[in-house]
Amino acid sequence: MPDFSFRLLPDFIEKYKDVEPPFGFRDAGGNSLGEITFIRTYSRVKDDGTKEKWWEVCERVINGMYTIQKDWAKNNKLPWNDNKAQTSAKEAFDRMFNLKWTPPGRGLWVTGTPLIHERNIVAGLYNCSFISTGDMDHRDPGAVFAWVMDALMLGVGVGFDTRGEAKHIRIGHREDSDEVYVIPDTREGWAESVRLMLNSFLRTNKKISFDYSLIRPYGEPIKGFGGTASGPQPLIKMHNQITKILEERLGEVFDARTIVDVVNLIGTCVVAGNVRRSATIALGDQDDLVFLELKNYEKYPERAEWGWLSNNTVVIDEPGYDYADAARRITDNGEPGFLFLNTMQQYGRLKDAPDNKDWRVLGTNPCAEISLESRELCNLVEIHLNRHDSIEDYLRTIKFAYLYAKSITLLPTHWPETNAVIQRNRRIGTSITGIAGFVDKHGLPEFRTWADSGYDE
Repeated sequence: MPDFSFRLLPDFIEKYKDVEPPFGFRDAGGNSLGEITFIRTYSRVKDDGTKEKWWEVCERVINGMYTIQKDWAKNNKLPWNDNKAQTSAKEAFDRMFNLKWTPPGRGLWVTGTPLIHERNIVAGLYNCSFISTGDMDHRDPGAVFAWVMDALMLGVGVGFDTRGEAKHIRIGHREDSDEVYVIPDTREGWAESVRLMLNSFLRTNKKISFDYSLIRPYGEPIKGFGGTASGPQPLIKMHNQITKILEERLGEVFDARTIVDVVNLIGTCVVAGNVRRSATIALGDQDDLVFLELKNYEKYPERAEWGWLSNNTVVIDEPGYDYADAARRITDNGEPGFLFLNTMQQYGRLKDAPDNKDWRVLGTNPCAEISLESRELCNLVEIHLNRHDSIEDYLRTIKFAYLYAKSITLLPTHWPETNAVIQRNRRIGTSITGIAGFVDKHGLPEFRTWADSGYDE
């Protein structure tokens, strides 16, 4: 474990070591599905070879959470009171232990570990992101796609758009070159290979070769985020597929179809990394007929191999849009979706007056539940509604769930542009679960009261 600057007192932790966690339903044999899932997915292996118990994960998360706060205060010469922090942390621990709130799965897995506090893989604490290909720069057009691969390899869902088409960057013929990039056995190395390969078509117009010899072979363990290595083969396949696509489109503009193809192929490569999943959403122009056809595999049969890697959604930017054509496509494959960007930029909640606070927003995350600027991240935290007996208890839990999520925003990622957006917004997603059960027990009007009060809090 890291050298925490804040730690819960041992006497306090001792009281929880023999308490059975409230994981819920157990079968006739005493097995709890919740506990099995926790041990399989979120409990880390300790130095002695055993796996963490629930109290140990809670201790690690709370120590990590309050260490972030304390280090921030000290580094910025802000006041800090250890006694007050102990009181607060004890309540945060107790409410987490009793499942009144929990970090997201990735928060359970890595908060309070050396990955965050020593290796600075902070972006791995975030659930989702968005990047606009309108950020494609003629000097470094491949950088956007390297960012996408980097984020996906950290398990961060990525939303992206097709605005890069308007940059009119053409796919150029490449001259022979003796340039070789020896790909390091790192996440950054894989992402950099994507940047270099795309720039060889879009900027330098010189061929580049890749040396894959340093990449660990298939099946070797990945110590940081867990799982086993995929070997170099998925990366080789992706490089070959993207190269083939671009060579077939020499002289053409790097258009919406090519943007989506490249991101989809990056996603297939990352999926092959065993424990990782690639969640992406592609946002296209409402009048782009090519974009609307991308999941028509009769027209684009080659895309059947990788087209499934994104939910394809059209951005509606004007009233009176004719939904008939899109509706016919939805009956075929469930897409496209519709995103109302103007509404996202103008409103916080539709029941409130427009405030235009999010005028910089350009898109959303793959699940489309949060508005995001380009290169912005969002981290989530969960509140378990049915664990609360009163609205006062529920509102108290919100304090600590909110505090966890905001604490994460104090840590800088390895992306400077992203840090600038996070520092301005510190955007978080505070979620509630157990809604159906709560409504069954208390009724919909009571739920509305709790939800509205929670938002105000």
